[in-house]
Amino acid sequence: MRGVLSSLLALGIAAAEPPVPPDPYGLGERLALLDHLRGTYGLRPAAGATLAELRAAYSAAWAARQPRESDAGRVDRERRLRQRLTSRYGVEADAGLDEAGLQNLLRRLEA
Repeated sequence: MRGVLSSLLALGIAAAEPPVPPDPYGLGERLALLDHLRGTYGLRPAAGATLAELRAAYSAAWAARQPRESDAGRVDRERRLRQRLTSRYGVEADAGLDEAGLQNLLRRLEA
């Protein structure tokens, strides 16, 4: 049991870290990070930024683009509600409806 728990914990920690930035030209980690931060995230680190500062900037930029778990769960619930409305009632819900609006529409149709 401890082995499974520690494995899951290790996987969770690894999933929270950004992937290694691409280095297609063999520039080395520092220049690859600079290139990736500029090209992918539109960031312009200071000219004398250290490797540690670049790594921190990359981690922060990558984390900011990751969906929060609550957002992912909400999006999935809304998708399932839209599918239920379409399959049961043939209704295409307005794209602007949030989860509460979709639930209200489903309740009205079920009544």
